Amino acid sequence: MRARTPLWVWYLLIATCLLAGAALAAIYARVPGDGASGDLESFAADGFLVRWVLDARPGGLRTGDVIVRAGGHTPEEWLAGAARGSAWRDGGTVTYEVTRDGQMVVLDVPLSTIRPGALFAHWGVQFAVALAFLATGLYVMYRQAGDVAARVLTLFCVLVAVQYVGDAYNIQFSTLAWGWPFWVHLTFEHTIFGLILASMTCFALIFPTVHPVMERHPIAVSYTHLRAHETVLDLVCRLLLEK
Repeated sequence: MRARTPLWVWYLLIATCLLAGAALAAIYARVPGDGASGDLESFAADGFLVRWVLDARPGGLRTGDVIVRAGGHTPEEWLAGAARGSAWRDGGTVTYEVTRDGQMVVLDVPLSTIRPGALFAHWGVQFAVALAFLATGLYVMYRQAGDVAARVLTLFCVLVAVQYVGDAYNIQFSTLAWGWPFWVHLTFEHTIFGLILASMTCFALIFPTVHPVMERHPIAVSYTHLRAHETVLDLVCRLLLEK
C-alpha cells in the first residue's frame, strides 16, 4: 500500500516521539529524588510500594518498603497539591515514614538526582532492547519509505523504544512533591502506550493485505483506536480515584 501522506510528516511524528522521551529523561535528570521508583500499580490504600531502588541512598529506601508519609504528607495529600517545603531540593533530607516487614520505620532520606550510571546499571538490558527496536524501525523506514505499512511499523518500533525509556524511570514517589513532573510522566506514559496500541492495530489491518474497512475509512479507524484507549484510561482513573 503506497503512502499518500508526505514523508516529512512521518519524520516529524517520529522526531516528536523521540523528543518526548528525551524531555522526560531531562526532567528526571533535574528533579531531586529519593532514588526509588514504582509504577501506577504501586499506589495502594496504605501507601506507595517501592518496587525498584534505582540509586540507593545511605539509610534510604529499600525494595518492598511502603511509603506512608514523606515530608509529613501522604501520597493522596501530595496528589491533592500539598505545599512542598524547602527540604525538597538537591542535597536536602526528607523524613519518610514507611512500613518495612510489617513495622513502621522512620527514615531520613537524602535527595539528589539519579546518576545516569545507576540507571543504566539497573536497566541496561532494557535500554539495549530499546535501541534494537529503534534501529529496526529506522532501517525499515530507510528500505521501504514509500510503503504505509513500513511507516506504521517504524512508528511502532520508535514508540516501543521511547516507552522503554519511560519505564526505566517509572513513577518516582519524589515527583509527587513537585507535582508537575508526575503529571508529565503520567501523560507521557499513557499517550505513548495509546499510540503503540493504535499503530499495532493499524499495522495488522494493512499488512500483508489492506482490510476493506481500513481502505475505505482510514482516518475513522485510526481515530477509533485512539478513542478506545482514552475511554479505557478514563475508566481506570475513575476506579483508582474511587479507592
